[in-house]
Amino acid sequence: MNLVAVPKSSVKKSKRGRRPGVPVTALAIKRAAARAFAERGYGGVTMREIASTAGVDAALIHHYFGTKRALFEAAIELSEIAQFRNVVPPKGDLPSGEALVRVFLERWDIAAEGDTLPALLRASASDSSAAAAIDALLERDFIAPAIARIDATRGMPKLRASLIGAQLLGLAWMRYVARLEPIASASRRIVAKAFGPSLDTTLAGRDYGTTANDRPPKSA
Repeated sequence: MNLVAVPKSSVKKSKRGRRPGVPVTALAIKRAAARAFAERGYGGVTMREIASTAGVDAALIHHYFGTKRALFEAAIELSEIAQFRNVVPPKGDLPSGEALVRVFLERWDIAAEGDTLPALLRASASDSSAAAAIDALLERDFIAPAIARIDATRGMPKLRASLIGAQLLGLAWMRYVARLEPIASASRRIVAKAFGPSLDTTLAGRDYGTTANDRPPKSA
């Protein structure tokens, strides 16, 4: 049987996917995305640019993550901005406000050392999709677990859990993004002692009543 050699020029090589010889995983893409978002913000970078940085075709990013927002969420988690996770214990009552703040700051102080974390949080302030990604992580990693630990008999557990999450996120913003002094350089112990009582008030449900259907006043 005669074997006919096929000219190399006639073999079409696919340009999609990862570059030959370079094993690329979702983790590598998330790392490239975290750097890009931190350096240029959410709106200042495209999926194609991230793909170029990661050494892959944009189609592979879409395969792994689907949307830019989903990729931003993945980059946030990689950069440990999801420091709300496991702040709420899986069982038992919620700890005191001081204990919540102390654990929260311990994790953020470590995660913020490389500056990627504050930069990603800052990026979320300039784009609604990025802000929605932060909201989704806050809801999943803190608000939902907190609701299960809050005494619902005192009224509006979701509102109270959301208020606590908002206070912690605001503290993170002032300490790690705006770096407002003396909050930025104060010790965790002092911040926790000073900030904790306001969380205790929210946890206790004082002055909130028991009406779960409260609505803001209608605008004129």
